[in-house]
Amino acid sequence: MNSLFCKCSVRRTLSLRMLSTLMLIAFSLPTLFTATAHGKNNAQFEIRWLLAHEPVRVFERAAKQFKKEVEKESGGKIAVEVMTASEYKNKHGVAPKYAKGSFIDDIALVKDGNIEMTQTYTTSLAQYNPTMWVLDLPFLFRDHSHAKKVMDGEIGQKIMAGLRSNNIRGLAFTYSGGYRVISSRGKGINKVDDFKSMTIRTANSPVAKATFERLGAKTVAMDHDRGIDEVRKGSLMAAETTFARYDEVQQKATPVLNDTQHSLFLTSMVVNEKFYASLPKDLQAIVLKAAKNAADTERIDSLSDEEELRKTFASKGMKIVAMPAAEVKKMREITRPLY
Repeated sequence: MNSLFCKCSVRRTLSLRMLSTLMLIAFSLPTLFTATAHGKNNAQFEIRWLLAHEPVRVFERAAKQFKKEVEKESGGKIAVEVMTASEYKNKHGVAPKYAKGSFIDDIALVKDGNIEMTQTYTTSLAQYNPTMWVLDLPFLFRDHSHAKKVMDGEIGQKIMAGLRSNNIRGLAFTYSGGYRVISSRGKGINKVDDFKSMTIRTANSPVAKATFERLGAKTVAMDHDRGIDEVRKGSLMAAETTFARYDEVQQKATPVLNDTQHSLFLTSMVVNEKFYASLPKDLQAIVLKAAKNAADTERIDSLSDEEELRKTFASKGMKIVAMPAAEVKKMREITRPLY
């Protein structure tokens, strides 16, 4: 009898526990569902940020900071997906109109609304707003503080505004490389006259082209990697680059790095204008602030990267050539008419 009583008590206790557990699960389901859905699937808006350019690590840091801030400050209302070019290709494919050789035309993708954001070269953005090319002028900025004041101030905002008629909104200027320098095959640039015997790969900018032609050089506009390949083959003697882009491949092709620092290599964070306009005002403010904060960090990182790379190159015994001050002054005078 006692044994039977014990068995019944155990069963009754187990049944009560099971009932309690089931009730707990039932009451928890809405919470669990909400927690699972509170992410990309629950966001009211989605920003796809394409990392379409090299070096990816420079662009990626800014994009990830932006993502973290926007998702936090919007309370999950905006989800941000950061993807590389290969990830975008695998997921969405690339229509022929957006393919530029091995590259993706990220600006056109933003313009047409296929993605919401990217960080890209101001030289490339100039195809939609030629005023952007003013930023390629040689020796335009006295220093980085001057550049920041211009880019973040009224002048920079006016330049950015010229993109809106093409359904692109500029959010913030960035460096992604710092000052431009020139890598060359065998001959260093010690004086202005050394330009006269050179054929240089430049960015696709009429200002860059005119700069070197005034100095007496011949120029060929093409993308960075193709330019380095042409230098390696011997059809070109030198190429515009930055410390961040001066990788092992380029070092082998062009072992001399000429520290001309003739202009800043600028980029810009841009967003699809229609998408931005569709956001409530408070979310617009969050996106804009996050972009500016990420831009500030990116500029600092770019300068820090350059200093570290200078030390690394020096420790390897690599040849870095800087023109004397008198020759730099002469270079400024010769190119001043471009203004």
